Amino acid sequence: MLNRNNPMKNIRLEVFEQTTDNYQLRFFIDNTPTPYQTRAVSAQDLQQFISNAKQHYEDGLQLQNLGKDLFNWLNGQESTLQNFQQETILQIPNTHGLHHLAWELLHTEQYLCMNLHKPFTPLRLIGKEKQNIEPAKRQLRVLFMASSPEDVKPVLAFEKEEGLILKATQKLPLELVVEESGSLAGLQEWLNYDDESMRFDDESMRFDVVHLTGHASFNQGKPVFVLEDDLGKVQLAEADEIAEVFSYKGHFPRLLFLSGCETAQSHDNALPSLCEALVQAGVPAVLGWAKPVYDFIGLFTAQKLYAYLADGLDLARAVAKTRRDLYVYEMEIQQRTPHYKPQWHLLRFYSDYTPLNALVLKGRAQAKREIRQEFLDKNAKTEVCPRELFVGRRRLLQTALRILRSQQGDANYADGLMLLGMGGLGKSSLALRICQRLAVLLPKRFVWMGKIDEIALRGVFSEELPEHASLINEILNQSLALDLRLKQLFNQFPVLHSALFVFDDFEQNFIKNNHQQLEAGASQIITALLKAIRETGSPSRVLITCRYAFSVQKPLQLAELALNSFEGTELQKKLQALRESYLTAQDTPAVSKALEQQAIDLGAGNPRLLEWLYKVLADKNIDKTALFTQLEAKQAEFREKLLLQTLLNYQSAEVRNLLARIALFNLPVPIDIFAQAFSQPELIMVLRPALVLGLVEHYQETLFVSRLLVPFLAQECEHLEQPAIYANVAQGLYAKWWESDYPINFEEHIELARIAQLGAEKTIFSKVGGSLSTKLFDIARYDEAKTLFDELLPIRQEIGDKRGEGTTLNNISQIFRARGDYETALRYLQQSLAIRQEIGDKRGEGTTLNNISQIYDARGDTETALRYLQQSLAIQQEIGDKSGEGTTLNNMATTAYARGDYETALRYLQQSLAIQQEIGDKSGEGTTLNNISQIYDARGDTETALRYLQQSLAIRQEIGDKSGEGTTLNNIGQIFKARGDYETALRYLQQSLAIQQEIGDKSGEGTTLNNISQIYDARGDNETALRYLQQSLAILQEIGDKRGEGSTLNNMATTAYARGDYETALRYLQQSLAIRQEIGDVAGLCATLFNMGHIHLQNKEMQEGIAKFVEVYRIAHKIGEAQALQALEELAKDLGEDGLNYWARLLSQELSRS
Repeated sequence: MLNRNNPMKNIRLEVFEQTTDNYQLRFFIDNTPTPYQTRAVSAQDLQQFISNAKQHYEDGLQLQNLGKDLFNWLNGQESTLQNFQQETILQIPNTHGLHHLAWELLHTEQYLCMNLHKPFTPLRLIGKEKQNIEPAKRQLRVLFMASSPEDVKPVLAFEKEEGLILKATQKLPLELVVEESGSLAGLQEWLNYDDESMRFDDESMRFDVVHLTGHASFNQGKPVFVLEDDLGKVQLAEADEIAEVFSYKGHFPRLLFLSGCETAQSHDNALPSLCEALVQAGVPAVLGWAKPVYDFIGLFTAQKLYAYLADGLDLARAVAKTRRDLYVYEMEIQQRTPHYKPQWHLLRFYSDYTPLNALVLKGRAQAKREIRQEFLDKNAKTEVCPRELFVGRRRLLQTALRILRSQQGDANYADGLMLLGMGGLGKSSLALRICQRLAVLLPKRFVWMGKIDEIALRGVFSEELPEHASLINEILNQSLALDLRLKQLFNQFPVLHSALFVFDDFEQNFIKNNHQQLEAGASQIITALLKAIRETGSPSRVLITCRYAFSVQKPLQLAELALNSFEGTELQKKLQALRESYLTAQDTPAVSKALEQQAIDLGAGNPRLLEWLYKVLADKNIDKTALFTQLEAKQAEFREKLLLQTLLNYQSAEVRNLLARIALFNLPVPIDIFAQAFSQPELIMVLRPALVLGLVEHYQETLFVSRLLVPFLAQECEHLEQPAIYANVAQGLYAKWWESDYPINFEEHIELARIAQLGAEKTIFSKVGGSLSTKLFDIARYDEAKTLFDELLPIRQEIGDKRGEGTTLNNISQIFRARGDYETALRYLQQSLAIRQEIGDKRGEGTTLNNISQIYDARGDTETALRYLQQSLAIQQEIGDKSGEGTTLNNMATTAYARGDYETALRYLQQSLAIQQEIGDKSGEGTTLNNISQIYDARGDTETALRYLQQSLAIRQEIGDKSGEGTTLNNIGQIFKARGDYETALRYLQQSLAIQQEIGDKSGEGTTLNNISQIYDARGDNETALRYLQQSLAILQEIGDKRGEGSTLNNMATTAYARGDYETALRYLQQSLAIRQEIGDVAGLCATLFNMGHIHLQNKEMQEGIAKFVEVYRIAHKIGEAQALQALEELAKDLGEDGLNYWARLLSQELSRS
């Protein structure tokens, strides 16, 4: 098979004016400088031919005949086109008027452009510019802007065009960015964005295509595109003005599609067309239309073109195939409507000499979570309108975007925006549209529906930032004013400075029966959030939808935009969209104009109510006259509830029962699962009466009942055998989502666990819930993980799942260990160990023994820790558990290191590293590299230590090991501290502390606070140092971290010593010494004894001091503790002695005396 992107052949026509009266037609193949053929033609004959062809085209006579005439003239007696009728680009010069002819009509036995397998396209060559542009290695990026100024007719259906382009390319790698303003200024903002975070100078952020939908015209003989100004009024843009937007920073798109009528038409042939002028101005390639075309033609063309370009086709081939598809589409229309005049030949392609390569290399589509889904996932009571069905609200949307994009100091600046209006006017749909429009400027969204309090607010932050959940909770749990806590969050997490906080359905936060006053908690949250945004200078904004207005205290600003019922042009656009959706199908009953008008009057411009009413019009079985009479007796705001209840009442008992069953589920569920669970193989057929009315949503082979209907189904739900329904659906979803290769997402994981639990499907819940609890633990959502573990444990015990029971007990222990509750953790581990030994779960036994060792190690009982580790290692080596063996060797190294046995520690670590690299255990490799660094650091080889730490950090960041990242950052900080680079050290330590606080790593937090204190101590800031030490000591004592406690007491002594408080310093050192002797921390003993020796010297107790230093030398010399030995050497020189030899002699004398 041929490669679909094999280069197409090029045949280029040039007209050479040999004399005033005689010309020469020259045909060039590809880029050859020598003509392939030449042909003489008189100037008069050429002009006569061009004039006749243009007139023929303008008169709209037989286009096929014109195509044959064009072919015969171009082909000539020499059969110039004999080998250039397929896989060919015909390049026409913009001279002598040849480019104005309809070369798209070339015809022999068929139109050349219509070959199904061998594409052909004319190309109008403009100028001599040539750029070398390589295909981008990413998804296709399209910037879409529609211009529809007020009072310009006809009104464009640009929302539909945008939506259908997205739909046509939803499985392809395409990113469609929409600029809502319809103005040159808005276009320039996208193309020349200065925000560093947007990286628009990065090639990956450039737009491949700019698509302008609107009207084209002529102004004083010049071609113009009709754009909008800031107020939505007409602004005419000439080619140079449009090109200037692109050229300002050189951000020309590869293709500009002017999807407007007559953009490829010149004025009296005297001036170039708008397309031609734009290529002359520097745009490499432009598409346009030679004459007015129908909206649906422009829409179809854009759909096809971008699908081909996103799929990696070269530009010429994509245009050729698009034109061919348009021809086929119009032939089908013509068969149904014989008088229809096709428009496929009006599509004109202009380019300079830049090669027509693919715009992007074909790749996988990036999974893009639809913003609409973020609203649906919150169980919204009001459905939001999908992008392709959203019409109207343009001026409101433009105003909203101006407000939310403004900066402090701008005239229209506000910290937030409130969308106001009665139910059904589309507040949520407009909010969704705003989110879509701000998706690049404010890409992070925090969405909440309904009633809000601090607990819910904490949940919003934690759900959207799960990796920071622990630190978020810690900050929000402080006893400070809420605005101060939120400011801390904004200062802590940069992502909060590019966020949109959306509060939908906010009227639920008003005091009952009082639409003038918000509940205190909700008011406090909105005020605090607005204040945090303002006082941190954040670009983030708040967006609220609410039925009732409320105010905030100055200087805070919450702008208001009121949504009114549709009227005028917007109403007509909505009605046209509803007619196309519901009244055009062949099986739709005939609807009289009077009945439709009655529905329109009842809808009163309310878009949601109008949609329900059009669904009623499309239904054959409803007595519309009786229903509409009932509705007329109700005020407009109460009609929807009556309508929904009435529509449900029209359904049979069987359908209502099925709707109630489906309403039990919080996410869309595949149809086949429901069909099997309900023993209803013809489910869609039975539900058809409800489907046509929109009472149940049918999307991508799933079913879902809108939350708007749930209250009306409450009675039916109460009478269902819910456990049996949940059980049947759980079984089906388990097979479809869990046991297959289906990529289950987090929301589906939660829902499947919920359904299994409610259906008492204990085995399924055990497996799904067990996996979910581990995920929750991994993202530091310890409370939720603990709740799920506690629910899993009795179920696993009940079903006799001993292995699962042992795993659950082990996992629960890790939550308590992470919180520093070692007693409780050890109790769960001992229970887990007993079960795993009982059932012969060797792998699990090895893991639990390892975990038990870490409890004893944290307490400082290294002997017991080592005993458990040796048992764990023996099991892992016996069963070939390489991963477990690598981990255990690592932990054994840690224990040897604590005893000062660096040689043994390094041997264990090297064995561990070899295993982890062999089996690809990245997490273990990161840990081991970190630990190896500590051996070299202790030996004084900081260069090697830093090299290992940098390798460790890279791995841990790559795999998202937050705990390990915090540890490694801390250790890097210690290297720079030892070098005296306190600024760099503090920066690494602060990064470490943030991570440890974020994930709730109490032990790491205590250690890092201790280390930070030493930076301030070295700078002479004893007060700050002491404050960090006291925080560290409190944490370490709380969790029973003996080793850390001993280190912190030692450092507190150093701080007291620096203040001259030798008595307090000695007391701290004695406490530190006792702990370090108890746990066998020999390296720590060196530091404490050394400091005690200094205090004795300061107190003129020379003999006691020297004795302490000799003891330090004995230990440090034995274990190779480089830092202690270096300190002793410097001390000896200060005393006038010969370095370490001095301490060696004193130790020798002491040993000989003993």
